[in-house]
Amino acid sequence: MNKLFFLSVIVIFTISFNGCYAKENSSWSDYLQDSIQVKSPAVKYIHKIDVKGCSVDYDEVDFCTNEKLINYNNIIKSKKSNFDKNKFLMSFKERNDLYFAIIDMEGKKVYTFPASLSVISNIKPIEFSLDNNLFCLSGNFNQYRNSYTSVKTCYEYHNGSFDFKSRVELESEVKKYDNHGYNNLINKVKLPISSDYFSKCAEKNAIKKCEQLERSNNRAYSLSELKKISPDFLNIFDNPKIYSLNADTFRFLPEIKDSFYSIAEKYMETDEDSSSEFYLIKIKPVLNVEKIGDYYSIDKSGVITYKDKNGKLLKINLK
Repeated sequence: MNKLFFLSVIVIFTISFNGCYAKENSSWSDYLQDSIQVKSPAVKYIHKIDVKGCSVDYDEVDFCTNEKLINYNNIIKSKKSNFDKNKFLMSFKERNDLYFAIIDMEGKKVYTFPASLSVISNIKPIEFSLDNNLFCLSGNFNQYRNSYTSVKTCYEYHNGSFDFKSRVELESEVKKYDNHGYNNLINKVKLPISSDYFSKCAEKNAIKKCEQLERSNNRAYSLSELKKISPDFLNIFDNPKIYSLNADTFRFLPEIKDSFYSIAEKYMETDEDSSSEFYLIKIKPVLNVEKIGDYYSIDKSGVITYKDKNGKLLKINLK
């Protein structure tokens, strides 16, 4: 009888203990279950390997940082498309430029756009629709060997590729630029002119007079001065082709037909001497930068003479 009672007590205790243990550890079981669900192939998250293009040529942007991966996955979780029926066109700002990527909501992939856009004041930077695969970017278009100032550029998206459709100049912005914009707030160089303008003047005149003539006839601007005149100047000069020069000052030529030029000067200092290096920047219609050595001169008709790296004199008609 005592043995039977003892066995009954053990059985009851065992059942009670297991029940309590299971109850106390229900949260742990739930955690394991959630973990299994997260790791299940049925739940797909975007990882670095799913981002097609983490960088842009000759640009410091990184599309694959942890922060951006979190943003991509948050968009996937939202299940809300804004482009081409089942995709999401996202943009983000780094430094002063906008970058773009298209998230395939069904395929769980990210396709990065290989260019950036410098925004122009009062111009809508991007246009797109949920109904089709066309998007257009308006502003200063930045891409290695393919940069344009004040343009509207349109692309169609097809399965991870960006197919170029059109590019037109922003007429309203050009009108503002030509007639009453910041273009008229700066002093243009008076032709003829040469890079040794000041030293030639100083050979015949007092330094003070030459300084005054330099300010009126051959005015040079730093980036900080241009920013004070109009922040829109930074939209023009905030381009890899230009800021990689590390130029100290910029001069602006009178507009020649439909073109607008600047000459950038970079000061070169050594223990023994100091000199300058010059670059001819074509601002519009298509941005282009050309090194013109340590000397240049421009005549009244707009022909620039400069030295190549071998010291040979070359001429270009800027018209």
